[in-house]
Amino acid sequence: TVTSIVAANRIKNPNLIYVGQRLRIWDKLNQIPVRAIAKKGLAMATYHPEDLLSLKVSWYYTWGWNTQVPNGIPAVPMCRNFEMPQESNVPYLLVGNEPNAIEPYGRPTTPKEAALLVFTIERSNPLTRMVVGNIAADDWSSAGGWGSGANWLKEFRIEYRKLTGRVFVHALGVHVYAQDDPTWALNRLKEYRKICAGEMWLTEFGVLSGNPNTIKAIMDYAMANFDRVAAYTNRQPHTGEGWEIGTGVELVNGDGTLTPSGTIFAGM
Repeated sequence: TVTSIVAANRIKNPNLIYVGQRLRIWDKLNQIPVRAIAKKGLAMATYHPEDLLSLKVSWYYTWGWNTQVPNGIPAVPMCRNFEMPQESNVPYLLVGNEPNAIEPYGRPTTPKEAALLVFTIERSNPLTRMVVGNIAADDWSSAGGWGSGANWLKEFRIEYRKLTGRVFVHALGVHVYAQDDPTWALNRLKEYRKICAGEMWLTEFGVLSGNPNTIKAIMDYAMANFDRVAAYTNRQPHTGEGWEIGTGVELVNGDGTLTPSGTIFAGM
């Protein structure tokens, strides 16, 4: 449709195009509306549905297949290993988790492997909007991982286009963490945005020191520049599986009260 061509190419004046101009054409995947979810979400390491209300989020996810809707708040399911989804054509699907990292923190997958797996899911789920990568900002090469998140995203987009003959039209997912000062994390987020002007979710972020001012600085930037934003939180007791962050990132205390960071996050 004319509307979809205008949207795909960000044409300001639909009556003004030129002979020889290259136009991006969306397929039916991008013309089918999906259930809208609001911007602020939660990456929930331990499942406490009551925290969704106290932190005032509109969506959440856990690390696996989860479609529960506690208190009317939908889960976005994750295919952490780039595997085929357990249900077809869910509205949104997180595909991959820190593929540039190593287990148990991420799921190692090269950009070329990921492109093939994403294309396989895409062909069987034409009504699903995928959020692909959910990449770690850090460079994991020194620990045996692939490398930096920004470079992984660049390579993935190249490999996807080589494989399919078209540009990647789904959303990209990214992660970032700060120690105490937000500068490094903000620079990584800006780097991500230079890679792709399209839909991008900050599917996981946290502040290891628990500094609420740093939480606010990252949230201020992310809410203005990303399509969806989810903070990471542990809550006691931890799972004990080794992949959770030890301290500082909790938004909710063990008794259900909010930490100072959680109070800031809930108010934004």
